[in-house]
Amino acid sequence: MRAATALAIVCVSLLAAGAAFASGGRVPVEISLQLGDAVGLFEGKVKSEASTCTQGRKVRIVRISGQDIRVGKGFTDSKGRYSIQTTESSGDWIAKVKHETVGAVVCKGAQSKIRSAG
Repeated sequence: MRAATALAIVCVSLLAAGAAFASGGRVPVEISLQLGDAVGLFEGKVKSEASTCTQGRKVRIVRISGQDIRVGKGFTDSKGRYSIQTTESSGDWIAKVKHETVGAVVCKGAQSKIRSAG
């Protein structure tokens, strides 16, 4: 039963990726950003129709000011979730993932909405 479920998930991912290639584009990706319960904790999720575009993606937390500065980085888990602890306590931030080719799938990059504290 598990093998059938896993096979179905792979087929859906490949179909989504194939549709993106057929249209001459890349697989769309979205990223969210929330401030966690602890000071300096950033959490969110990378979403895409293709699971290969959500798992193990490198996420960067960037303080946006006159000059953007990366203040933290981490990777998504198997469900596309991430949690990154930094020393940041106030400011304006975004989360980013760069475009990336994963196997035969080209995943688009994405940027979250701005989150502010302090």
